[in-house]
Amino acid sequence: MYEAGLFWTSELNKLGANIVMCDPHRIIVIAGQKLTSATLEAPYIIRAVVAMVMAVMIAEGESLILNADALYRGHPHFSENLKMLGAEIEEVE
Repeated sequence: MYEAGLFWTSELNKLGANIVMCDPHRIIVIAGQKLTSATLEAPYIIRAVVAMVMAVMIAEGESLILNADALYRGHPHFSENLKMLGAEIEEVE
């Protein structure tokens, strides 16, 4: 894991998640919150962007993930694959 690799989880709180960072290596996720749309700022960590995409897909409303370029380093066809599964996802420049 990257040093400070969990600092991006605070972005999920913008969706209504309840995530508390204990220290740079541990977080506590409190379940049960309904996620709603928000604009998120993605870090340059592939797995973090994947997690953000999954979270916004279950959130109500339309969300935006800024600077999600890292996703395509590891998963160049990620959005196309999600669309084939029925996801409503759009890439914007």
